[in-house]
Amino acid sequence: MPFRSHSCRSRAVVWVEAGSRATSRKLCQLRDELLAHFDVVAPCTHSVKCGVLAAGQSANWCHHFARAPAEAFTSAHWRTFADTLGIDLRSLPYSFIALERRSENSPKTAANARFLGRPRMMKGRAMLDVCDESGVREMSLLQRTDRALFRRLDDAAGELLLFSITADGRRITAIEPRAQ
Repeated sequence: MPFRSHSCRSRAVVWVEAGSRATSRKLCQLRDELLAHFDVVAPCTHSVKCGVLAAGQSANWCHHFARAPAEAFTSAHWRTFADTLGIDLRSLPYSFIALERRSENSPKTAANARFLGRPRMMKGRAMLDVCDESGVREMSLLQRTDRALFRRLDDAAGELLLFSITADGRRITAIEPRAQ
């Protein structure tokens, strides 16, 4: 792959793909290969090996959802576009990596976590796939823990939700949003 032979000279790498499970996992592998020369900017909150690729994580994949513009639902052009490509404009998954060349002054990352995919909303509870430097794990957030966030999670398309969390086992007990 020509990209890899030239990547050592690049100052930054940004790669965006449609969010299929296979493509996401390939981007995660590429990310891990480039860690020798680059620091991760996004979507990861850390620069250790990708937790999605860890043993037992074959069901997980690093993806997020984009929100289509309003005209995508009212324009004949967009209807034809969606039909031609065979995509559902209501659900636009994507995967990406953003990296920058490692330097001596590279800042250390804070202990943040990112939610992958969509939360699975239930009555009074949200099940979330949480990724941080310790790996990927499923955690639950009770509605009473943070009512405003709970409502926001139900329609989180287009957001890369980044948090500092406190947990008791697999249950999130405190959550603090972080700047993107």
